[in-house]
Amino acid sequence: MPVLREGKKQFDPESLERFHEGIAYLNAFLTDYSYCAGNKLTVADLAIVASISAYHVSKYATCPR
Repeated sequence: MPVLREGKKQFDPESLERFHEGIAYLNAFLTDYSYCAGNKLTVADLAIVASISAYHVSKYATCPR
């Protein structure tokens, strides 16, 4: 998120909305597939977990926890 990378003190509402849109898309994608890329666990899956694990996304049922 830009707040963390640019030293800002508050989230930009537009950036936060885009983040949630991306998580919602990932959630929808993972309802049909077990992994983010390909048919088995890849570095892409690990990167996604590392990227979003710090954020509370529990309202998205299939996103990594």
